[in-house]
Amino acid sequence: MHRDFTIEPLAGRLVDKAYPFAATLGLRDLAAWRAFVASYRAGAKSGSGAIVAENPHGYVCGVLFYQVNRHNKDGTALVCDPFLVAAVPRYDTPVRALLEAADKIAVDQGCKWVRVVLPATGDPRGAEGAGCEGALFRAGYALENLSFRRRRALPLRRGAPRTNRISAARREPL
Repeated sequence: MHRDFTIEPLAGRLVDKAYPFAATLGLRDLAAWRAFVASYRAGAKSGSGAIVAENPHGYVCGVLFYQVNRHNKDGTALVCDPFLVAAVPRYDTPVRALLEAADKIAVDQGCKWVRVVLPATGDPRGAEGAGCEGALFRAGYALENLSFRRRRALPLRRGAPRTNRISAARREPL
């Protein structure tokens, strides 16, 4: 059933149409979503972009943002982060269509690997095998590692960056 999806670049009318996926990324308004999408399109020359999967009824069922990582120790990789898919029935999943599109983009960009990063969904024990993770395993992907980030953002520094030198006369916090 994955062939029933149309894969298109996330541009024009599709940006606003895909806005419901913004909440998954913690983006609370349309302007922030548009800016996020634009940041990937602006880097299209350097190997970044975004695509969507639309079903035959015109609903956007998945969004894949990607960037080429040429500094990977195992060879150039197309990093799909974030990879967002709507909760759709098992028989109607856009995951395979998006993965096939990612493979094509990777080949076109000269990448050796495709790495997919999923947003955290909570307790993985409660996840059903029909979810995005299950579809990735069935498509031949292996769990590579886990990624963690701070719950709260670090405070922004103002002015010149501080160095790691500690003065004998005065100690500055690092």
